[in-house]
Amino acid sequence: AAMLAKDGGQQVAPADFEEHKVSEDGPLIYTCTQGVLFLKRNEDPTVKRIVKVNRPVGDVIYATGLLWTGARGGVWAELDETRSNGEIGWALVSGPGFGLVGPALVDAEATRDMLEVRVLLLSDEDSSGIV
Repeated sequence: AAMLAKDGGQQVAPADFEEHKVSEDGPLIYTCTQGVLFLKRNEDPTVKRIVKVNRPVGDVIYATGLLWTGARGGVWAELDETRSNGEIGWALVSGPGFGLVGPALVDAEATRDMLEVRVLLLSDEDSSGIV
């Protein structure tokens, strides 16, 4: 496997790290959209163990710009450990199989001028879900 340069000049070459599934042009700052994060706490994004952690909606997540796409289509962003209190690993940006409606993380620059609107149904008389 070829070596892939990361911020700080560090080099990694995990055995199963597939270069063609990596892009280096991802956002550096994300906003949490779901109240939860799915994390792979390992420098190798191909690890299977995923941890679900609670994070407030609007919480800022710092990344290195590296994105990895898994075999099932999940897109993962590498955490910037220098700006994330030493937390290493990869955070799910979007993908199937996690029970999410929409992405878990969005580019903070793109959401700077957005307004969040939530609709809460206070009764279930009309169960159609149409508001």
